Amino acid sequence: MWWKILSMVAVSGLMAVVELPSLLKKNQKKEIVIFWTLLGTGTAISIAMILHVQIPNPADGIMILYRPVSDWIDKIL
Repeated sequence: MWWKILSMVAVSGLMAVVELPSLLKKNQKKEIVIFWTLLGTGTAISIAMILHVQIPNPADGIMILYRPVSDWIDKIL
């Protein structure tokens, strides 16, 4: 299992080595921040999936958030 995690980190590092020089040359600071955020998030989620961590579905959170609005509209109609 650890070799999967190491390979995931290695692939993420390789992606950073390939993509970052062009962003740094063009001095694209916002894109660099977004790149690191997305790369870090994707790597963390991938490692969590390798470790069989239960990852919640974002749609479930949206349903919980909008359930009271839906119930209110049902009562009105």
